[in-house]
This record gives sequence, C-alpha cells and structure tokens, in this order.
Amino acid sequence: MLIAWNPEKNKLYINKKGSGLAVNDKDHQYQLWAIRKLKPVSLGVFDIGQKDSIIQSMMSIDKAAAFAVTLEPRGGSEKPTLKQMVAMSISHK
Repeated sequence: MLIAWNPEKNKLYINKKGSGLAVNDKDHQYQLWAIRKLKPVSLGVFDIGQKDSIIQSMMSIDKAAAFAVTLEPRGGSEKPTLKQMVAMSISHK
C-alpha cells in the first residue's frame, strides 16, 4: 500500500492498488493508524473490494513515526486489534 502524506497541507491519501490486503467482508473494515509517540492514532477506515476506488483520502496528522493497517469491526475501533496488522515505515523524499 502506498501512502501519500503531506503534513504541511494536512493531506493524506492511500493507494489501495497492489496493497496485498484481502477483500474485507461486510462486517469488517481496514483501519489506518499513525504511530505517534509510540501510540496509535486512528486516521479512519476503508474497504478493499472489487469495485472500490483505488485512491482514498484519509484523515491526516502533523507528525508520525510510522503507519499501520489493521482489520477491525465495521466502523473501526478505539484501539487497534493486533490479530492482523501491517506496519509501514516512512520514507522522506
């Protein structure tokens, strides 16, 4: 999954194409987390489906050390369920 993040403009987009995430069922959604000061901060939920858009705007954050995606009950969770998690580092270019 590719994340395009511009903290100065308060914009964050995800590119779901080629994410390797399985299509989620109707009872679950993927949730994007920013890891800030060793704590997860929710940036919203999204679906992976057959007819989904490839690019999706998410909530942004001014600082993050990394990002992670978890599979959560539909609507998201206050804290990440660690049963399935994909973590991503940040590359500054």
